[in-house]
Amino acid sequence: MGLLDGNPSDISAIIDGAISGLLPVVTVTQVVEGDYTPGSGVTNTETDYSCRGFVEEDTQRYIDSGLINSGTRVVTITQGSLSISPAKGDKVTIRGVESVVEDVGQDPAAATWVLGVTP
Repeated sequence: MGLLDGNPSDISAIIDGAISGLLPVVTVTQVVEGDYTPGSGVTNTETDYSCRGFVEEDTQRYIDSGLINSGTRVVTITQGSLSISPAKGDKVTIRGVESVVEDVGQDPAAATWVLGVTP
């Protein structure tokens, strides 16, 4: 049986174990919209999660596939290093630059999250 015939979580663990320590720390801030309170409006709850990832330099393939628009950055995060599923509206901070998640995708083996973010 080949590697790709196994459980996708096995592939995620292998990739995370092999490269995660080489990648910079990324903070994903999960933003949960709160309820409306008369007089004070909506108060969001933000929770930080530390993980590992990188900013992709070659984004043309994502633009061509429609995952992101021109001018959007791509941040790839190993799924094994992140305990949540990122969502549109969450924030991502890498190397001191905070961005907002506009699109969320993943590779076919479910080993990485591919996030389209706006600076």
